[in-house]
Amino acid sequence: MTAVAEAGAFAERLRAGMQEFRRAETQLRTQYAAAEGVAPESMPLDMLERPTRRFLIDHFLRALDWNPDDAGQVIEEARARSADNDRLYFDYLGVSPAARAPVLIVEAKGFDVSKPRRARGRELDTKDMGRLICDAVFALKDKSQRNSGIIAEWAEYLEDLQSYVSALDEFGKSTLRRVVISAGNWIVVFEEPIACFITAGLPNAERVHCFPNGDEILLRHVELFDMLHRRRLVDSLPLALEVGEALEFLPPDKIGDCYRAVMIATSAASGAERRKYPTRSVYPAVLVNSGSRWFAILNFDRWVEEPKGIERIADFLRDLERVGGELEARLRARLGIPLVPLALEQFPGFPDVVSRQRSTIQEVLPLPGSTADRAAAAAGRAFVVPSGEAGAPAEFVVVTGTSWFYKSDQANTPSVCVFHFWKGARNAGVALGGGMSGCSVSSFTEDGQDRHCAHGDLRGIRAHRCHVRPVETHLCCHACSFVSICWAADGGRLPCPTG
Repeated sequence: MTAVAEAGAFAERLRAGMQEFRRAETQLRTQYAAAEGVAPESMPLDMLERPTRRFLIDHFLRALDWNPDDAGQVIEEARARSADNDRLYFDYLGVSPAARAPVLIVEAKGFDVSKPRRARGRELDTKDMGRLICDAVFALKDKSQRNSGIIAEWAEYLEDLQSYVSALDEFGKSTLRRVVISAGNWIVVFEEPIACFITAGLPNAERVHCFPNGDEILLRHVELFDMLHRRRLVDSLPLALEVGEALEFLPPDKIGDCYRAVMIATSAASGAERRKYPTRSVYPAVLVNSGSRWFAILNFDRWVEEPKGIERIADFLRDLERVGGELEARLRARLGIPLVPLALEQFPGFPDVVSRQRSTIQEVLPLPGSTADRAAAAAGRAFVVPSGEAGAPAEFVVVTGTSWFYKSDQANTPSVCVFHFWKGARNAGVALGGGMSGCSVSSFTEDGQDRHCAHGDLRGIRAHRCHVRPVETHLCCHACSFVSICWAADGGRLPCPTG
């Protein structure tokens, strides 16, 4: 869909939301008047705030691709502390998908709340309304300034917005892009909220955009779309891109290093209701760096099912290599660049997403000596990460370097290892729990396979160094392409026979 078409669809959704609210508003006012024995227009201002949020503000945000039902996009009633240590509640806090950093603050008011004006003054046009708001904010920042003349309730609203912006830490202030206040039938957008509410001096009225009524909102819908649509404020591209998406959003001259990879999606319960079994779909991918971000490009229509319950996977590996080669050739032709994959050892690692959540989640370090402190994983590169796809908790991207898979057909050891069998580990006194009776979401090997490991001690050691542990808890290290990375310094601790 083109930008013009998207903006048009946004306008239609706004119009539909307004019509739906009007129907609900009439019913709500009638019910209130009947219950209280008063005129419908005398409804208290705060009674319409909840339906305003439900029918107008929520609808408005969804039309801009900010989904209030997705906590990865919008946090409702997010909490903070003001400079005076008062508790603050953000009606809506739009956040970036990776860092969970604040991008958009939206304050909702009830439908009957007045738009900005001077006390006992006439209604203002958009430019005069913007100038009045800027004067009022300037008076908040500089107490030596005389009162701007804005009505008292709006002086309070602006003071609240200033408190919200001020409550963000320095990282949060650096990522905040927009502040919005709206009663549904009017909208005010602060394009540069830090400059407006924090920086000393009179705010720039050209950066405060006022939409005083529903007709103005619909007439200037393109302006709202351009300022507030989620894709225009944050990098909303997922880690895994379909080929068509990659060709649209990743210019060939902006693509840097390249690696082969796979995306694996594991279902825990396939088959008949009385006999469930797990399945694992493996999608070959080309991992590229573009704009300081990694993207796994793949064809969602071409995958290979990893077999289970048999010893060898040679046919699966050949099919995966063939499908991966076809993808690689297709991308080379469409992008017009070589796309030469680099060795796994050269991959710098995926960025630590958790450490970038500091703006909305304050990090609290575990106390020295606590269980959490002892179990903290050693710092290192991440080669396996969740795809981040909503509703897909068992979907991971695994970097494979110049190969097309991270798991080999058989363990690369010169002699037979008894620890491929749980019985062998039990006889040696190093079994941990019962044996793996079959594959699972987190372990796609089976007892007795040459690529399976039942050594309980080794599983404990691997907890702090194994890169494929999220998807392979029982994989033999000598059947894994990460063995030289995980065990480069002390491979002698591996219990497998070496000769």
